[in-house]
Amino acid sequence: MSQLPLDRTPEPPFRHLWQAVAGGWFLMFGQLLFVVAVVGVGEAKGPADAYFALAQWDSNWYAHIVEHGYRSSLPPKPQDKEDSNVAFLPGYPCLARGLGRFFGLDAKSALLVTAQLCCWAFWTYLLRFFQRWRVPTAVVLIAVGTVYSHPCAFFLVAGYSESLFLMALLGYFYWSERGEHWAWPLAALHGFVMTATRIVGVPLSWYPMFVAWRHSAAKPLPQRLLALIPALLLMVVAGLGVLSFFAYCQWRWGQWNLYMETQRIGWDVNPDYLGLFDLTNARLYTPYVQLDDWGAHGLSRFSVPVMLSVFCIVIVLEWSVRRRMSDSGLGERMGFYLSALIMFYMCYTSQLHVETPQELRSLVRYMFPVHVMLALGLTHLACRVPIAPGRRTVMLAALMTYNLIALALETWLISLFTRGSWVG
Repeated sequence: MSQLPLDRTPEPPFRHLWQAVAGGWFLMFGQLLFVVAVVGVGEAKGPADAYFALAQWDSNWYAHIVEHGYRSSLPPKPQDKEDSNVAFLPGYPCLARGLGRFFGLDAKSALLVTAQLCCWAFWTYLLRFFQRWRVPTAVVLIAVGTVYSHPCAFFLVAGYSESLFLMALLGYFYWSERGEHWAWPLAALHGFVMTATRIVGVPLSWYPMFVAWRHSAAKPLPQRLLALIPALLLMVVAGLGVLSFFAYCQWRWGQWNLYMETQRIGWDVNPDYLGLFDLTNARLYTPYVQLDDWGAHGLSRFSVPVMLSVFCIVIVLEWSVRRRMSDSGLGERMGFYLSALIMFYMCYTSQLHVETPQELRSLVRYMFPVHVMLALGLTHLACRVPIAPGRRTVMLAALMTYNLIALALETWLISLFTRGSWVG
């Protein structure tokens, strides 16, 4: 692949990579200390107990897979980890098993260490994007704070697959943009891990095609089509992450779609791909009145209108900038916006009829990667478009208010999650 960086400027010197690595470690460790401190203060736990409280709910399923491998009856049994645990893709438990064996860790320790190492890599890639775009330090701090304060950002250091998926996603996008020949296999490796970790990674594997098509815009059509070949091969290799798991299910149980069947039978996951356009579902967005249940369901439902509002704000901002600037760099951000929209659409439609039509469980957690993509796009916009001092003050005040509310919600969700309550 021979694409240019997003801003069409040379890649930062290699020494800057170590600054991103060190910054990523600082952010990950600070995030872990914050979460452990919240748990320790709220529950009067020691550091060790507070740390292992980060392994809850899905962590137990992943730990079972790490210890015993995949098991399934035919047909699968509803939410039975002893007999039917194929509802979880293999990227995260396989990596945790490998690291656990290398470091001699038990399953839950390996899951937590794996998540935190991937969190380190996620922050490193995020900072590396900012270095590539020459983002001013003040804007970097604001962008990092916006990601840091999301209500479900703590899942980056918990025993869940969020950090691995986001690390692979950003790595796939990052290396797809690089022009060196050795960048292609690195992008392919990240893409493979991305789709092996989350099924939503499959439709995101189109990103290199988008990049190649945009960067060859000045070429004749035959040359543009020729430029798509490496990107098409990269997309295919990325898709092998989940396809290899389907092949494994076919070889072992004779049912390639056992993953989907286990989710359908165990968690009643029946995607409604037109549900986003059904206005009758708007009644689901109002949070529950009972605060005891709000963390599990109401906040997830409320995240839908919040995220739709953010999408509308992005459209208005981009339209306003486009009117004032002929070259606003929208094409360089469009990949992030479209990826955010794809993830929002797939997560919403897959959760619309889980258990009962009134729940929409786990959406606030699934909105976190959407939030990251939008933060990347808006950061690029902020460092490309001059903003009047008055407007800048208003925007900063609104963003700080949003971040403080989100951080308060994150603190509350951390206390709920580590006490064993379902948070998603």
